Amino acid sequence: MKHFEQLKSIQAEINAVEEQYKGAQKELKELETESAQCERKLTQLKQQQTTYEDKLHQAYRYNEKLKSRIDSLATQQEDYSYFFNGVKHILKAKKDKLSGIHGAVAEVVQVPSDLTKAIETALGASLQHVIVETEKDGRQAIQYLKQHGLGRATFLPLNVIQPRQLSQEILSAAQKAEGFVNIASQAVSTSDAYQNVVQNLLGNTIIVKELKHANDLARTIRYRTRIVTLDGDIVNPGGSMTGGGDRKTKSILSQKDELATMRAQLEDYQRQTVEFEQQYQAIKDDSDKHSERYFDIGQQYNTVKQKVHSYELELDRLRKNEAHLKDEHEEFQFEKNDGYQSETSKQTLNDKKQRLQEIKDLLGKLENDINVFTKLSKEGKESSNQIQQQLHQKKSDLAVVKERLNTQKQTDAKLKQQLQQVSEQQQRLDEQIELFNSDEVTGETAFNNIQTKITDSKETKAQLTEQLETLKQKRLELNETIETTDQKLSEANQDILSIENRYQDIKSEQSRLDVLINHAIDHLSETYHLTYERASELYELDDDIEALRKKGETN
Repeated sequence: MKHFEQLKSIQAEINAVEEQYKGAQKELKELETESAQCERKLTQLKQQQTTYEDKLHQAYRYNEKLKSRIDSLATQQEDYSYFFNGVKHILKAKKDKLSGIHGAVAEVVQVPSDLTKAIETALGASLQHVIVETEKDGRQAIQYLKQHGLGRATFLPLNVIQPRQLSQEILSAAQKAEGFVNIASQAVSTSDAYQNVVQNLLGNTIIVKELKHANDLARTIRYRTRIVTLDGDIVNPGGSMTGGGDRKTKSILSQKDELATMRAQLEDYQRQTVEFEQQYQAIKDDSDKHSERYFDIGQQYNTVKQKVHSYELELDRLRKNEAHLKDEHEEFQFEKNDGYQSETSKQTLNDKKQRLQEIKDLLGKLENDINVFTKLSKEGKESSNQIQQQLHQKKSDLAVVKERLNTQKQTDAKLKQQLQQVSEQQQRLDEQIELFNSDEVTGETAFNNIQTKITDSKETKAQLTEQLETLKQKRLELNETIETTDQKLSEANQDILSIENRYQDIKSEQSRLDVLINHAIDHLSETYHLTYERASELYELDDDIEALRKKGETN
């Protein structure tokens, strides 16, 4: 009975351990599945991290390139590189040497990018006119240019400049015309202090889309004002047209617009770069989180695997105990059935004892093996944790090494190119050294030749220096001539514009008088039933109508 109770107890333990063993195996499979999913997710995040790293490096390079271009344009703008010589010196002297200087027209107006060419054409040389506070400030600036021989400039005193604007008739016709864009003075923005200046320069200029629209509108308003297209073509008062291709050099407004556009682009790219950095950091944090989770899963997996191994060992031990008890029970039954025959029982007992001793020896050996494997398992677990940590570290190091490798490849290519250049330079130097050590350059004849060449070179240098000074002087004179001519051309254009406006006014007045005369003749006929010829016979006039017409045409 005692053996039977022990056997039942061991079998119950076996069932309990088997349940725990199955639960551990299930948990082990779940951890394997989660580990695989986490590894796939980690690989995906690493790829995204690499992609965003490339984007960030590209963004950094482009931002630096754009900053360099902006700095270059800003330096040119601060140095007034695109202004006439006289205007440039006035603008540079406004901070300390002159007073009442507000700046050039190009500096105080803000022009939309799509209207830059039209406004540039409309203003022309007026872009470089200098705005001053009063006429006195203008006189002082002109005197400054004269005293130092710095060229010429045009000044716009704020206290005397008056605005100009279109008549209501022309304005209404323009606003209704096809292709109308805006009045030039309304298309730009500036501070209230310079509104009269802008109105004076652009108040009577109309902007339309195309040259055909400009021709149609000019015909409608009887060619009484200037019309500019978006492409920079002009229909002048009186009907003449100006147009053609663009110059290769950029103007002041174009440079100003390009600088403003680049600064806006830089702000946009910097904002995008910050977004890339935030996205990269989010991906990196997510990657670090999954790395930690992957490491924790690995530790849990090793722990559960150790449990499974422990359960396997426990099951093996219990099953051996179960077998041992069954064997003892069979021995007891055997002796009972054998009728307690002494010799047979002794033989059977000895066989069983021998078998028991073998089992005990085997059990002892297995226990030693279990201890050894347990120790190895613990060492393996610690080693596995270290290897997992090393693996993650190596992956990070690998990414760094790849980036460094790309950099080194680029550096290597540059060094190879430099080496090639140095080799070529060394070859040239060797040839020169060989030539220098030869008889051609070491004797007295060679020395005399060198002295002669030095003398000739000095004379050539003196001649070239003299020519250079002459050319510089001619260039200064030419620049002054150009500025003077530009100023005269601007004044002539203003005079022509005034004359054409006056001519159009006279033509309009003549048309009005013709209408009034026709109305008067009709009134004479309808009211008095007289013709002009009959009335001239009955009444004396100082001048006849034809003479008045000719007089009006002459005027």
